[in-house]
Amino acid sequence: MGGDLRKCSFIKLEAHQNRVMTCVWCNKKGLLATSGNDGTIRVWNVTKKQYSLQQTCVFNRLEGDAEESLGSPSDPSFSPVSWSISGKYLAGALEKMVNIWQVNGGKGLVDIQPHWVSALAWPEEGPATTWSGESPELLLVGRMDGSLGLIEVVDVSTMHRRELEHCYRKDVSVTCIAWFSEDRPFAVGYFDGKLLMGTKEPLEKGGIVLIDAHKVKTIFFMLAFLFCLVFCVYVF
Repeated sequence: MGGDLRKCSFIKLEAHQNRVMTCVWCNKKGLLATSGNDGTIRVWNVTKKQYSLQQTCVFNRLEGDAEESLGSPSDPSFSPVSWSISGKYLAGALEKMVNIWQVNGGKGLVDIQPHWVSALAWPEEGPATTWSGESPELLLVGRMDGSLGLIEVVDVSTMHRRELEHCYRKDVSVTCIAWFSEDRPFAVGYFDGKLLMGTKEPLEKGGIVLIDAHKVKTIFFMLAFLFCLVFCVYVF
């Protein structure tokens, strides 16, 4: 990175036994979460001069089976790790499994999804009038078959999931989710370049908006055309 950043001091973390997949800061608590292909997510307390490992979260297959983890060098990569609004919970996904851990406590919750998980998102803010630190926190789950689920985390031992069938798009993989506030619409990006603006509850009219956000095929053909043009100039 010598050509991009000025030389600066750094701290090297011996974080995982296999390649690191994701690094995410928690703005509320100033903690760093890292996921690796060793089947763990680790929480770090980092200052300017030192760091300390605060928690290791082991990915579990089934609720109550704390000894059996999924990590190995040959396993698929984690989806992005995500912090809840309060910084109390940390969520990650691997294959069809969503794991939710409380920071500094317990083995966590496991929820088996109906299809492979491709995106996770907590809202960045709670409802302006009702949110408090003790309220349930909501996690939006996107999957490779185009479906969406909403997990309500009540406490360290209780959660509920419901399917957002009014937001389903059949056989188009969800690639990313952005959710600003619990009481506002969320944005879902798809593999085919479309963007869906959806809501937690089905509305009679205008609740779901589908936008042609990115022209995937158009971009492909433009790149192919430019390649051919450059090739012709070079040859002739």
